[in-house]
Amino acid sequence: MRKQSPAAGWIRRFKSRLTPSEIRSKIKIKEADAWLQRAKELVITSAVVFLVAAIACLCVWVIVHPKDFSPETQKWVETTLTAVVSASVGYAVRGKPSKAD
Repeated sequence: MRKQSPAAGWIRRFKSRLTPSEIRSKIKIKEADAWLQRAKELVITSAVVFLVAAIACLCVWVIVHPKDFSPETQKWVETTLTAVVSASVGYAVRGKPSKAD
């Protein structure tokens, strides 16, 4: 009679009790969830990029046409544009949003 290793019983207890069709079903569900998550991230990222680009264009417009706007507005626009540019550079360099340290 062949002697079993001590780990054989342990491995047998932790083997999957799912049938192959159940495993395929779980994989399909996980793939669908992953696709939905990627789609949500794409929509949110696109909306944020569009909004930031619109704000940056508005700021550049105010800076290029200074006669049409008050000095107070120009100061506010310069501050906003500085924040947009620094956040964009920080994200491009670090790959994540920058935090105030």
